[in-house]
Amino acid sequence: MTKPEDSDDRQATPEPEERRLFQHPEWMVGVVLIFAVSAVIAGLDNPVWLLIGSPFILVLAIYVWVRFRR
Repeated sequence: MTKPEDSDDRQATPEPEERRLFQHPEWMVGVVLIFAVSAVIAGLDNPVWLLIGSPFILVLAIYVWVRFRR
């Protein structure tokens, strides 16, 4: 005899959602991209800002690469 909850679990499982391009909230990605553009602009005047903003610039480069590759 089958358990009634087994059949309910199979029917109640939702369909998997489409995987998002970036797993972080969209506002967080936007803030990082704004910091990256600010660091690049400030780095044109003073190269120290390129070093300080390098993590943000790296995220910007990955973001642009993923957007154009998809």
